[in-house]
Amino acid sequence: MTIFDYLVLFVLISSVIISTMRGLVKEILSLLGWVVAFVVANAYGAQLAPLLPEL
Repeated sequence: MTIFDYLVLFVLISSVIISTMRGLVKEILSLLGWVVAFVVANAYGAQLAPLLPEL
């Protein structure tokens, strides 16, 4: 393999690693958002329920 081949391979592998990390961080933050929403809903749901109109 030539130097060019190694350079292309390095760029490709680097891109895969960076994309994987960005996707992982995005998913972790998404799950954290769901957990925070669940905790807040449980903490303040009973206080907020009387303010909502009857359906």
